[in-house]
Amino acid sequence: MSSTAGTGNEAEEVLQFLSPSTRVDLKITALRYFVGLSGSDEGRNFIASRQKMITTLFDLTADVISAVSKDAFLFFINFTSNEDCAWKVLSVDTPCILNTWLHYVVTKESEHADAVCMILSNLTRSEKCCRKALQYMQSGKVTLETIVDVFCQIDYNTSHNGLHYLGPVLSNFTQLHEIRKHIFGEDKDRSIIKRLLTFTTYMDSTIRRGGAVAAIRNCCFEAAFHDWLLGNSVDILSQLLLPLAGPEEFDEEDTETLPIDLQYLPDDKKREPDPDIRIMLLECLAQVI
Repeated sequence: MSSTAGTGNEAEEVLQFLSPSTRVDLKITALRYFVGLSGSDEGRNFIASRQKMITTLFDLTADVISAVSKDAFLFFINFTSNEDCAWKVLSVDTPCILNTWLHYVVTKESEHADAVCMILSNLTRSEKCCRKALQYMQSGKVTLETIVDVFCQIDYNTSHNGLHYLGPVLSNFTQLHEIRKHIFGEDKDRSIIKRLLTFTTYMDSTIRRGGAVAAIRNCCFEAAFHDWLLGNSVDILSQLLLPLAGPEEFDEEDTETLPIDLQYLPDDKKREPDPDIRIMLLECLAQVI
């Protein structure tokens, strides 16, 4: 018997213990079997070929027992790390998994919102999956503006979830031209880009800060709006240079040539510590100047 066939028979037997009426300890044991499967390419590919398993495990993310729902979300973090598996999850439209999880994240009391943010980041990472996710989002109640609103409220979640991975989610969505077009054209006062810029110096989370900078970098590909970005309304040049600035001292003549926000910085001013974020900031500058 092949290993795949053996896994199939075993998984089908374990699956029966994931029903709502199963004793909690048995349910958790069965669920952890699938969490283990989701940690390998072979296991993920096997589960991806069986939609019933995906929907059964999705149902457990809403289980009233916190330990059960937590492990179910852990399964999907592993499972959606593979693009093909992420596509399989997005292809389940009854129920619409993406919109269910978007609603979960923007619900303040959600206990496992951080895990769902990680899943959403996985689901939107590739352009193909991101475009499908956008189609579902456009049919739901949670909009891009909703996600930005939640992202910009540091203590939004009341169950001690930081929601930092909404940064990569926003970054992933801005890889799409239609999202960038919305940010610059359909967002009436173009407030989204201004709000994201405030996180270029947010030092409490590299993930959140990096996601914001990556989203800004993607938006900088829209050359038609460079004049607006460089103008007084946004002054993106100062916003991008500030995190790159260190404690170096300049003579008064050189200091006066700098943008006002970069003059007379404190002696303890620290340069952006993450090399990947520094590179993205430089990429932004290369785009707009």
